[in-house]
Amino acid sequence: FIGVFTGSLLSFIYIMAIYDLRPRYYFRHIFAYVAVFGLVFGVPIIYFFTSREKLIESENKIRDEKIKRLSMEKDSAMISLKLLQAQIEPHFLFNTLSNVVSLMDIDVDKARQMLINVNEYLRISLQRTRQEMITLTQELDLVRQYLDIFKIRMGDRLDYEIIDRTGQPDFLFPPLVIQPLVENAIKYGLEPKVEGGQIKIDCWVEEEMLYVDVADTGAGLGADTQNAGIGINNVSKRLERIFGWKAGLVLTPNNPHGVKARIRVPL
Repeated sequence: FIGVFTGSLLSFIYIMAIYDLRPRYYFRHIFAYVAVFGLVFGVPIIYFFTSREKLIESENKIRDEKIKRLSMEKDSAMISLKLLQAQIEPHFLFNTLSNVVSLMDIDVDKARQMLINVNEYLRISLQRTRQEMITLTQELDLVRQYLDIFKIRMGDRLDYEIIDRTGQPDFLFPPLVIQPLVENAIKYGLEPKVEGGQIKIDCWVEEEMLYVDVADTGAGLGADTQNAGIGINNVSKRLERIFGWKAGLVLTPNNPHGVKARIRVPL
């Protein structure tokens, strides 16, 4: 409005100085034409800039909501991890120390070795499980330390094998994902069997996806499916929060007996 009024007024003053026109001519011709011209070109320009500002504002709101959502998901994942740590570490530590006490009267060398393994496991665990992400190699090393402790406890009843065929040892991986699956395999699969069994962890890459199999030759889940399923569900939710909907965890029978847990994570 200011542009139309100012422009038409300046035009009228310039023309009036040359042709000596009356003010009435200004309103009928100059102001009217300039006003129409201003509306024809001004309204679309105003609409364009107004729409652009609204679009920028909407994009900023979407970005802020996305950041807020990601922050909430991160906090939720960290809370889940801390709850998992609070669940695993005391339970594992108390059971292991009870076994050390029992071994002191039977086999002092085994008890000493178990204490050494527990000390090394806790040293590595306290360092790595407090991080949001570690490497796949570090996670497998932590699981290996965990299994070495149970190997002393179960003896020949436990055999394990860890295979990494990914060729990507530095692949970022969340801590305490494989270990709960190994704990389930021991607790619900191997320990109920008199003869025990084997745990095999196999990692490989196929079609831009990382796969990790945790298979046991134990008794299967059986009546403890519900209890074991709580830990499995927590792991699955953590993977989806961190890697998106393509990540997940699936349980299948490990023929001829046992359970296979398969983790899939997009590269």
